Order: sequence, then C-alpha cells, then structure tokens
Amino acid sequence: MNLKAVSDWIKRIGKTVYNPEKSRVMSTPGYINLNIFTAEAVGDWNGNGKSNFCQVAKNRLAKKILQDVRIHIPHGKNHRLINDSYFHIFIWSSPPVKSGGLAQAPQKLWDIDVDSRDAGFGFSGMGKSINYQGYSVAELIDNCLYIHHDVCHAGSRNELKIFALILDETVKALELPEMPENYDDHISWFFELKRKKNDRLRSGYIRLAIMESEDRQKEALKIQEAYTKSINEIGAELTETVELVNNKKDELIVMEESLEEISAKHAATFERIAKNKMVKDILEVNTKRISILTNKIYSDDSRSGKTHDIGSCRIDIYINGENGGLIITNQTRCVDGYMPKMQAPNVLPNGQPFDSNIKLAMPELIAKYMFDVVIANTIKYLENVKVNNIAGMYIDKWPEGKRPLRAIKK
Repeated sequence: MNLKAVSDWIKRIGKTVYNPEKSRVMSTPGYINLNIFTAEAVGDWNGNGKSNFCQVAKNRLAKKILQDVRIHIPHGKNHRLINDSYFHIFIWSSPPVKSGGLAQAPQKLWDIDVDSRDAGFGFSGMGKSINYQGYSVAELIDNCLYIHHDVCHAGSRNELKIFALILDETVKALELPEMPENYDDHISWFFELKRKKNDRLRSGYIRLAIMESEDRQKEALKIQEAYTKSINEIGAELTETVELVNNKKDELIVMEESLEEISAKHAATFERIAKNKMVKDILEVNTKRISILTNKIYSDDSRSGKTHDIGSCRIDIYINGENGGLIITNQTRCVDGYMPKMQAPNVLPNGQPFDSNIKLAMPELIAKYMFDVVIANTIKYLENVKVNNIAGMYIDKWPEGKRPLRAIKK
C-alpha cells in the first residue's frame, strides 16, 4: 500500500465543509472552535492506519455533531451500549442484547471493493440501519454506531473510503440541521445540535433503564420458579421457602409495570434534569451513574453580606449506592478551608457533603429514581452554605463574585 497516497487522500476527504471564517460557534460564555472536537481510538487496536481512521472520524463526524468520538474495535464480538457524553463507534460488532445473527459483507460497498469479508453481524432491530443495496452496513442506536464488518482490517484506502461513507450516512441518519449561511443564526443552530445530543442521551438512558427492568423481572421470575420447584419437591416443611416465594411474587407484581410506564417515568425525570436552569450539561446517563455539570454556583456569606463564587461543579449520582450515592467535584477550583483542597465550603476534599442531613436523605431518593430531586437538592445545598458550622464558616476563603442574571434555558 502506498502510504503517501493514503495520506494525501485523507487530507482530501478530511476537508471540513465549513467555511473557516464560520468555524466558531457562539456559546455562553465565549466561542467553541470546531477543531476542539476529537476522535480517539480506545482499547486494543492491532490493525493498521489507526491515526487515519481517527482523522476521518474527526472531520466526517465529530465536527458535524459537535461531539467527541471514541472508536472501539471489539474484533468480531458483541459490545454493550455506552451512554455518556461521547459518540461511540464499534467496528466489527453488534449490541449483545438482541443480536441480528451473522452476516457477510458483499464484495463491494458503494462500488468500492471490501478488503475483509470475514463473518460479521446482521441488523439487530434496536436502532436505525445504515443500508447499501439491502445489506445492513451499520446500525445507529442513540449515541452508538455499530459497523457490522471488519472495516479496519488492513487500514487500506478502500477501507478508509468505506468508513468515511458510513459516517456520512450516519450524519444523515442523525437528521441534524446544517450550519446556517448567516452567522447570526449560529447560536440557535448550536443549541439545536445540543438538544439533539441530549435527545440521544435521553433515549439511551430510557433504553438502558428498560433493559435493566427486564433483567430484574427475569431474575425475579427465575428465583420464584426455583423456590416454587423447591416447595413441590420438599413439601410443607419448608415454610421459610414459601415465605420467600411469596415475597418474590410481590416483587414481580411491583415490577410488572408496562414498558410504556417505565419509559414515560424515566423520560419525565430526564426532562426535569435537562430543564433545570443550573444544569449546564448532562455528562453521563446510564443504569449505574448519572453525571451532570452545573453552571457557576454562588453562595452568600450572611455575616458580611458578600457573594462568593464557588465555581462549576460536577455532580455524580451512583444508582448502586457506591460512594454514599453522591460525589461532588469542583471543576473550577479547590480551596483550603475547613480542610485543604475543599471542593466547596460544605463539601469535603473526597467529594462527600460535610452535612449529614443531605447524606441521609440521598439513599431513599436514589432508590426511588428521583434523580432530578437529588440534583436540585444538591445544588440548593451548595448555594446555601451554613456559615455557623465549622466547615461553612470558611466560605470567605472563596473569591467574591457577582451572581449573574440567568437567561431562559433553551
């Protein structure tokens, strides 16, 4: 393979369609340059041309969806869905829950020779199929793209061409608005792209929540059947087993909500999180953790009447109860207060709240999936520092600030 020819070709197909004069999108506060969006390979990649594939993914996808891209190579194996702030590409793979079976790529895709035709995957039916003449080349599921054949086997020019065309079709399938010619319209265009990203995150979260509920129902049913069989075999002696069976029956009845009800409940929770004026961005939403980034938080010192700039904080809610269910990390600054490197006047260096009341209230709210209330209460806690306790009294160590007028959230 002529590496120079491939490199030259990469430069040609990698040219952004955007006018360099319009390659900045206004946000608050400041500007975002399209070149900040990246595409990186994660995990094992033993094939050739890794950097070329990353460059194509950056120019053909990351810059157009305004989202960082991560490329995974499962090597002909299923891979679980990932729902976080990145867009994920899985080459030669399929989601594990509903496999579409095996399928072999045709000899040509878009009139380009397919270099590797090892057994690949079929369309699972979970998302949108990227088709070429009846063959499902890839499947788009929320923030995940599964490419069904080994498109990076040799790192050849043909494989790069096909990869680029798959990403072009993916951008079409995402139904994104095009960058407007009029620069004054760029703000609304940017917010529309952000809304589309949040829609994909919400959809992925609901999908994973439903899958988790289905798994729990299956597990409860399996346990119920096992205990019922035990009763039939051993008889009335095992009264304790009877009790367990009845308990599992009750659990199963509770969990037998319709999928529509589960979907509606989680969608409503997500919407309330997204509409919170203090939530700047939703970073990760899945069945193990929910992570958000706040806007800059301000708190008043009732002793001096001064307002202090606490900073922007990341809030991680651990659904499985790890880390006490809640971790708060300051993304702007840590300050020496009650202890060195405090995350906030009332948040310890390890991210745990100082006050026991909020720590005691979180487990019940998390168990009820009231994540929007957890986030709202945590922000309120950060905004209302108690200066009469031994941690809050150090609020004056944080810089003074001026609380801004909040714009209507788009």
